[in-house]
Amino acid sequence: MNSDIYKFKMKEFVKISANELLSIKERANKLAKEKSSLQLIVNMMNKLSLTPGLENTINTILQLLIENIGGSNVTMYYLIDNIIHNVSVLSEHKVIDCIADEAVNKAFETGEVIELSNDFKDTLLLTSEFTKAYTWVLPLIVGQEKIGVLKIENLHIGISEFHAELSVFVNYASIILKNEILGHTKLKEAYNELYKEVEIRKETEKALQNSNEEYEATNEELLESLEEIRTLNEKLTNINTTKEKLLSIIAHDLRNPLFTVLEFSDLLIKKANSFSTDQIVKCLHNIHDSTLHTFKLLENLLEWSRSQTGRLEFKPENIAVKNLINDAIDIASSQANKKNIEISYAAENESTVFVDKNMINTVLRNLLINAIKFTNRNGKIIIKIQSQQNHTLFSVCDSGVGMSQEAISKIFKITETVKTLGTENEKGTGLGLLLCKEFVENHNGKIWVESELGKGSNFCFSIPNRQTV
Repeated sequence: MNSDIYKFKMKEFVKISANELLSIKERANKLAKEKSSLQLIVNMMNKLSLTPGLENTINTILQLLIENIGGSNVTMYYLIDNIIHNVSVLSEHKVIDCIADEAVNKAFETGEVIELSNDFKDTLLLTSEFTKAYTWVLPLIVGQEKIGVLKIENLHIGISEFHAELSVFVNYASIILKNEILGHTKLKEAYNELYKEVEIRKETEKALQNSNEEYEATNEELLESLEEIRTLNEKLTNINTTKEKLLSIIAHDLRNPLFTVLEFSDLLIKKANSFSTDQIVKCLHNIHDSTLHTFKLLENLLEWSRSQTGRLEFKPENIAVKNLINDAIDIASSQANKKNIEISYAAENESTVFVDKNMINTVLRNLLINAIKFTNRNGKIIIKIQSQQNHTLFSVCDSGVGMSQEAISKIFKITETVKTLGTENEKGTGLGLLLCKEFVENHNGKIWVESELGKGSNFCFSIPNRQTV
């Protein structure tokens, strides 16, 4: 058979030699091979384009190269903010101070591809055609900017013809890598800015919190200081008021009865020989009454003074209520008899109370004297005792003139002055009722008055039972 082959040309047969046919076949094989290589590169690029994030992108580049191109290892060096990063298929990501690999350094500096040849002649397992392998060092460049370097080690000799197609992928990978680095850098900058803002906000909030705490502490200290000043001011006011009240009592309430004593005693000295017995007795009664009034006033003053200076001891004991009432009635009976006032005592049972005897005697004495003062002749005063679950209630009830609500609001306050003459012009200082309040409160008790004008008054105080004192 003739080895010549004919083809049509312009409707004519053209004779093709065997060499030409071989050349055509070689070109066809080469084109098919190039098409296959390009398709591989396109597939690699497609996979890379679908990979999000810097770390994933780098891992994908390394994996695509080792799987499709081959080699014993693929290493990438890349720059972020002039810091060298290094990662390979066989090692984890790390930051390095400098690049020890000379070929990689050269590729970084020159931007040129470096091809290294490896000789495996001493390996008995390889035939002669496989005793050569290549290492490619490929710079990653976008425009004039050097992004990094790829090093693919120990490539098969047959892959050397794949260099042009691989360059397409490397260029594409460089662009993708640059975008991811840029995005990573921007994200990092944004994160750093956000972190700074968060830190600034935290510091601001902390400063505000500290300022607020300091303000609250200062405010608390100021409030405490104000409270101390207010308390001190109240004490000073009470001290000044007490001082003024005592001076007033000394200047007027003590002076007047003493003046009466002096006046009647002087009268007796000068005219005793000319006075009748009745006249002398009358003068002596006046002297006695004034002296008694002065004595009671001095007694209250002494007790008040001892109470205010803390020299009055509190000595509670169990005492029969009946004994307390009888003692108080005995003291007040002489004044009650002068106005023909009846004093009676009503109790639900024979009870005892845990009290300071002297203090409660003073309270009952002053309440009885006050009731006598504001009760008309032939009136009545009743002392009532009621034993409750937690306390004992004392009430001194009179049939006297009563008092207004305004007077009631003032009688137990040292800062207020209430001076009202009794039904027979008896005088008083109000000091006795102040003593009553203080002595009752020393027992953790309460004192109050219930009254209406023209309907008498009920002075009441309660003393807690022993277990609650």
